[in-house]
Amino acid sequence: MLNAVMTEVSKHPKTKVQVTKNRPADTELPTFPAVDEISTTVNAAIVKQEAKEHICKDMDEEELKKLKPTELDKMIKEEFGKWTTDTRLRKPVEFIGTLTVRQEPVNLASIRTFLQRTAARRAVHPTRGPLVQALQFIMQRAEAHGKIDGDIGYITVVNQRAATGLEVDGNELMMRSFTGVNKLPSVPPMWLREALQHEIQLALPRSYIGKSAFAFGSLVKTICRHGLQSVDGDCVKCFIQLRYKALPDSMKAEVPTYQAYLKSSKRIIAHFETRVPKNVSVKEHIIAASNMGGYDSGSVSFDQWLDDLRRDTAIIMDYEWERNPQLHDACSQEPKPKVNLLAKLDWHREYMVTSKMDNRFCSNEWDGVVQFCASDAECEKAFKRMQLQAGDVEISRKTLEDPMAKAMKQYPELEWNHVNPMGTMLFLSQLSRCQVALKTSVSEVKLIDTVFGDVVRGLSNMHAMKSQKDKFEIFAGGKWEVEKDISDVVSVVKKDLETLFGAFKIQDYNDVKESKVEEVIPTYVPKPLDQDAFISKVTDCYLKYTRFAEEKALDYDLWGKLLGANGIMYNFVTDEFGPAKPEDRLLRTTEHPLRDWDAPDDLKNSIKKFSEVLKDFFLKGGQSLDASQNGDSEAGASNGILNMVSEGGETRELRGRLREIFNSIYEQPRSHMIRGMCRVLSDNYEDPSARSIDDVCYILRQDARVCASVEGLCGMLNLTGPKNGGKSYLAQRQYAFLGLQNNHYGKMTSGSYLTTKPPSDPEKSRPIKNQFQGKKAIYFKELPPLPLIPETVKDLLDPRDGHTEGRANHSKKTDQTSFPISFVLFAMANSPVSVYKHGTEDTGMGGKLGEIQTLYKLCDEPDVHNPRERQADAEFSTATMKGKHNDEFFFWARSMYKTLVPDICKGRHIVPEPASLKTHEEESMGEATDVLLKAWMKDSLKECTPAEATPWTELMTIIQSSFGTVSKHVMTECNISPKFKGQYRPNKGVSHDYLKVYNAETKKSSPVKYVKKAAFAFEYIDCVICPADSYLFCARFLSTRPIDPGR
Repeated sequence: MLNAVMTEVSKHPKTKVQVTKNRPADTELPTFPAVDEISTTVNAAIVKQEAKEHICKDMDEEELKKLKPTELDKMIKEEFGKWTTDTRLRKPVEFIGTLTVRQEPVNLASIRTFLQRTAARRAVHPTRGPLVQALQFIMQRAEAHGKIDGDIGYITVVNQRAATGLEVDGNELMMRSFTGVNKLPSVPPMWLREALQHEIQLALPRSYIGKSAFAFGSLVKTICRHGLQSVDGDCVKCFIQLRYKALPDSMKAEVPTYQAYLKSSKRIIAHFETRVPKNVSVKEHIIAASNMGGYDSGSVSFDQWLDDLRRDTAIIMDYEWERNPQLHDACSQEPKPKVNLLAKLDWHREYMVTSKMDNRFCSNEWDGVVQFCASDAECEKAFKRMQLQAGDVEISRKTLEDPMAKAMKQYPELEWNHVNPMGTMLFLSQLSRCQVALKTSVSEVKLIDTVFGDVVRGLSNMHAMKSQKDKFEIFAGGKWEVEKDISDVVSVVKKDLETLFGAFKIQDYNDVKESKVEEVIPTYVPKPLDQDAFISKVTDCYLKYTRFAEEKALDYDLWGKLLGANGIMYNFVTDEFGPAKPEDRLLRTTEHPLRDWDAPDDLKNSIKKFSEVLKDFFLKGGQSLDASQNGDSEAGASNGILNMVSEGGETRELRGRLREIFNSIYEQPRSHMIRGMCRVLSDNYEDPSARSIDDVCYILRQDARVCASVEGLCGMLNLTGPKNGGKSYLAQRQYAFLGLQNNHYGKMTSGSYLTTKPPSDPEKSRPIKNQFQGKKAIYFKELPPLPLIPETVKDLLDPRDGHTEGRANHSKKTDQTSFPISFVLFAMANSPVSVYKHGTEDTGMGGKLGEIQTLYKLCDEPDVHNPRERQADAEFSTATMKGKHNDEFFFWARSMYKTLVPDICKGRHIVPEPASLKTHEEESMGEATDVLLKAWMKDSLKECTPAEATPWTELMTIIQSSFGTVSKHVMTECNISPKFKGQYRPNKGVSHDYLKVYNAETKKSSPVKYVKKAAFAFEYIDCVICPADSYLFCARFLSTRPIDPGR
């Protein structure tokens, strides 16, 4: 397995890492005072005796004789002061080891700036508690310390290293050093009490006293040290490197995976990152596997490599177990004795390296040290010194991330751009007052309910807003909830108070749907924060002093946005996921959480490439991807005079490339949805060379339009076809993703809505239509065999025409009842759809009504002799309905969104349209004048020479004799503008082709008296006055074909 992996790894680009070892002595390298490690034993008896001696040292013999034991105990208690107040559940009785006291710098300005953001005040670590509390206590410790240089303060840090009483290789077995006083008894030695007296006076929790910023996690460390001059010298691949170096040379060949990883770790990690699911950390699995864990990564090849790593670790464990029998007794009681022994050796060797680099001005951080310096130049010298002191152990210099960037990665569910109107210092001041009151008494807490209300305001991110009367809108979990009353606001305040002032634990378990759940369970809430009356009082104060701004209505701005059930929003314009913000004002969501598709990267890259090339194809004038296109013309796809222009070779090349990419996607095992759509829509769907994919691409682009709510595009798509023809599947893909409940983006209603005239009374309530607000797709199920009512349909179509209006039953005249049209209409029927009209009067539905027909029947047992029957897949359909393919659907929608840009869809519709959709559109429109006139112009106007061209006045006479009086708006629809006496003059181009009226029946150039029906619409004919003769009728074609100068 290793050889195969290394062969693949060799394909990755190499990264040069220059590490200079055993450097010659540099006289300019700085020197620092050594660490003062004090070996000591601390227990209650020793500390009490020490205090007794300190009290009695200045007393004479007579005073000592008169001193009563109770008086002495009282004096000792006064000597200990607040150290006797210890609220820890488990108090150590004795500590044997070494103690070190250091002074560590922190950037107070960085902390204050960071805490201006509401998310910083709301962030809660699952084990360490509120982030704001850790930063607040660090600031208090620095202020109490007294030494502040501008924005730089200092905190006192205590290092505790417990003694083991064991030996390894002739040295004492050393443990890791931990900061703080958690391992010490309640009252530490006098010298340590003096060093920490300013912190114990703050009445901080014992777990915060004497701790380094490093001990609070990487985010707190990054915030506190942001902007400081420091060098973080880190032992590279610490445990693996030190284990390997400890092996005799004769054994190193037995651990080839260790060897390969030490040599090419970056390339190995990069190699496997392309093969594991997105939520899997390759580095974390490698660390776990090196300690005999790290199973089930989601990648077979990576799991096999991890097995090899565990095999090497087992060899090393056996070797160390055999040569260290003195450690067996200390490890045998552990669940995994050999793993425990290896961990002890890891910590010991880690100390042996880092202790050489350590000094009094460093922060010892387990597998490395951080040196605080005064300038960049000193930092460079300090790192050179570390390299020399580390010897043959490879170390690297780690850099701190930007605090905001790190916070956004660690807490992606929070909105980090929101700056709270309550300043940091005011918020921390009010927070401190609350903390002091809670430690004093319940009565003190009740006296400052307004202060608690201020703290809740300081946590607020517009997450509660006044609506109408006594109702509220509450933002929680990335989503707005409406029609909430005061009790719901009380619940929000209760949760904020518990989170900030209480203690809790995180409980992980799988719910009934086998989904992982992390539940926050309060374990302690100080009184009276658990009392309903006090919480209600704080809520009243919070609402009383909060200024509520007027905001836009919910779901009024859906353009380019999609909110998942998990509160994560996707922005189609920026192609970014992120937590929804309160100011987004999004109410409805998809049925399931939004997430990335866990398909292989090569498949996802192919889909992205297909959409990019398709966009380029459309921009270059390409229309159809049909394999029958030979490059000479785009049959049935031009919006001008058909087959009169030639397409370039680049377009033909792009068509071939697109079909090739599509076929490769089709063959991928994870392309479930594409194969299902081709089975429903494509001719020759099993033949890659002949498979028709125009309809499939059009539906995929409709999916993107639905999910993104593209502003300016309008239209309605009818899905028609025989029973079991797959039309329900095409819609099902969408609403399985969008959801159909009131709080979801989809809505399904009866098809009779579209065949019923709207009420004549404009004041009449329309509760069904009112429910369309904020939706992205409306599905009209089973249209009756009646024509659509144009007024009903058009009222729901075009977002550029402004809002539509629909009152609910309970609406009042003062209520806002109009809303933007953010949805697309889909109707499902067994037969083609028609539109109701009066005679040949234009219905106004031209271009707004499309139809896709499914021509095949999906059967459990298809007749092999019937080409219209195809094999059904009931399990696949059920899986789609249950949302099993939602991630694939969403990934395609995200990718195809780029094909809806205004440079392609310049009008109100998705273009280009497949030929089948245009045919069905004309059939549904019937005998409308504009449709007939376009068809007549297509059939009856032919290319000719200037001398043969039909005069303009004669053309108008022919049109009038055939169609009667044609209204101006119909002529404009046919691109014959009455503005220039019935002529349309293009703004660009000077070349023109000439046309004549040609009678297809008599095959002569003479007027046509009877209108001939045409199967295809004729659109966009550019009629101009010929520069040579103002009486001649001609047309200019937008074409890349050169014009013959002899014509």
